[in-house]
Amino acid sequence: MGGMAAKDYSGTPLGKKLGAKAGVVVLFTTSRAELERRFKTLKSTLAAGLVDNKSASIDERWRAIRFVYRLEDR
Repeated sequence: MGGMAAKDYSGTPLGKKLGAKAGVVVLFTTSRAELERRFKTLKSTLAAGLVDNKSASIDERWRAIRFVYRLEDR
């Protein structure tokens, strides 16, 4: 494995790093534009109370980001 992924030597599975649990939605996109389209723009996502609170590099091209509702909105 090359790039950023080679820097992660912890051996922790990606799902565990991101706190993924059963019943969680997982979305893969190839561009920010696609992510914004899916969320109807990041502004509305943040206005709805979602924030990114964890991220992990999968490799030199892919990054995983977890969005959750703000604590005060739960």
